[in-house]
Amino acid sequence: MDFWDLLEKKRPEVLALWRERFFAEYPADSSGFLTRQKDPFANPVGTRLAEGLAGILRAAFNPGDLKAEEAAIAFLDDMAHIRAVQDFTPARAVRFLFDLKDVCREVLAKDLAKLGEGSDWHALDRRIDALALTGFDFYGRCREKIFDIRVNEVRNLSYKAMQRANLVAAIPELDGSPAASGEAPPDGPKG
Repeated sequence: MDFWDLLEKKRPEVLALWRERFFAEYPADSSGFLTRQKDPFANPVGTRLAEGLAGILRAAFNPGDLKAEEAAIAFLDDMAHIRAVQDFTPARAVRFLFDLKDVCREVLAKDLAKLGEGSDWHALDRRIDALALTGFDFYGRCREKIFDIRVNEVRNLSYKAMQRANLVAAIPELDGSPAASGEAPPDGPKG
């Protein structure tokens, strides 16, 4: 049995341990709800996170499966959105992907001596690293979007407060439009 076949055989065991560690990052009450509530309508976040972990694992363990890789990237995007609104630090947001390396080595510990630390382990590590970097990119974009929304909201609230206080006035020389400065447009009537 080669390395990739062994990984595929051990995938349910790896997934179970990885999910356990992933949800352990959440507070006990949240973790319990996210893992115990199986109804996707009552627990859409937990359901999506669990599906995401399974999809990412499928892609990591099946090099060359483009469909699994596309699905994993979509899951990473969803997971980045979820973790971005949960105020995870960037390191905590993607750490679960790096934890997958340790989980794989733990589950395959007995077989590790036979397999060695050969090129297949390095290939798996590179796949996981690539997924983590993609996840980090997604997380960064989501956080940037959240900060943009917050800044725009504060700006709008400040402007509205200033309008209510009657502190807003047009400044003609900054407006740039000819009508504001009282000048005729350059292509207007001559004469």
